Amino acid sequence: MCNTNCCCNGLNKETLKKVSLIFILINTILSLIAIFIRAAKTKRYEEALVILEQRNNGTYNVTLYNCYLDGFFHDDIYCDSEGKRLSKPDDNVSSQSLFKNWNKVELILNVSRLIITGIFLIFFYFAIKKYENEDNSGLLSYSIAILGLLVADSGICILIRAMTIGTNNNIGLYEVGHQNEFESRIAQNYIIDIIEIVLNSIVICFVIRIQRKEPQVVVVSQPSPQPQPEPMPQGINIQINTVVRQTEITSNRYVHPIDTYGGQ
Repeated sequence: MCNTNCCCNGLNKETLKKVSLIFILINTILSLIAIFIRAAKTKRYEEALVILEQRNNGTYNVTLYNCYLDGFFHDDIYCDSEGKRLSKPDDNVSSQSLFKNWNKVELILNVSRLIITGIFLIFFYFAIKKYENEDNSGLLSYSIAILGLLVADSGICILIRAMTIGTNNNIGLYEVGHQNEFESRIAQNYIIDIIEIVLNSIVICFVIRIQRKEPQVVVVSQPSPQPQPEPMPQGINIQINTVVRQTEITSNRYVHPIDTYGGQ
C-alpha cells in the first residue's frame, strides 16, 4: 500500500490519475490478447484428450510403448515412440473434469476478465472526473474494491491454469526436453496474469494516494521587530541627572515670609 515512503508520493494527483488510466488500459489490452492465446487450441491438448479418453474407457495400454529407466541417476522412466523420448504417464490423473472442459473454461476466464476490466476502465475515468468536480471519493473507494477483485481474479486464473498443467503432466507421453505447445500457451497466460496483478496493485496504491487529502499549510506571519531605542550618551545622562537633582533641591527649599518682604 501507499505509505509515506512510497514512490507515488513524488507524483502529483493529476499525474497519478493519468498513469492509473494508462495502467488500466494496458490491462484491458492484455486481457484482449489473452483471449487469442488458447492452450485448448493446440495439438498437444487434442492428443491429451484422446489419451485421457482411452485411459477412462480401458483401451489405453502403456505397455505398447517401450519404457525404460533413464536420467542422470537412471531413476526416471521414459517411453520411446518413433525414436522420441516421451514422458511416462502417471498412474492417476488429477482434475480430469477441468481438463476436459478447458476449451470452455479458458474462454470464460479470459472473456469475463476482459469485460470486467473494460467496464472498469470507463467507470474509473468517470470516477476521477467526478472526484475533480465534487470532491467525492466514494466512487474511488468502489474502484479500490473492483481492483482488489481483479487482482484476486488473476490469482485464481493462475491457480486454475496450474491445475491444467498438472493434468497434462499426469497424462504424459509428450516429448521430454521440449516444452509442448500446451504448456507454452499456459506460460504466456501466466505472464499476462502476473503483469495484471502487478499493475492493478500499483493502481490501488495510486488511488489511495489520490484520495488522501493534502495537508494544509498555515503560514504564521511573524511580527516585525520593534526598533530598539538608541542608548543615550553618558555625558547627556549625567547632565539630565544634575538638572533633575537641582530641580528637586529648588522645589524643596523653604522661603521665609520675612525674607520675602525685605525684613519688614
